[in-house]
Amino acid sequence: MLGQRHDLLAVEVVDPRELDLGDLGQVTLSDPATGARREVRVTRQVRARYARAAQEQRSEHRRQILATGAQHLVVSTADDWLAAVVAHVQRRRTQVLHPRVVAR
Repeated sequence: MLGQRHDLLAVEVVDPRELDLGDLGQVTLSDPATGARREVRVTRQVRARYARAAQEQRSEHRRQILATGAQHLVVSTADDWLAAVVAHVQRRRTQVLHPRVVAR
């Protein structure tokens, strides 16, 4: 694994607008590959299913990233992503320079 010899960091950029459909009502969805269109009513149940699916997808991404030995940092387009990356690097640097001794 590459993560055994190097520090690897996967940065997941999340747009909060992609995690929640919001109260949209009736919408027209288009398949970009086929051009097919479909009218969909976005109900509370549809929104809840969408939110669950989005969370499951993010959890699976995290699981797959961590399985490679990489670190996983999630940043939001709604926040200062640069500050989040800098804070992560500073935390990691502290961990490397001052590792905790594990009692046995």
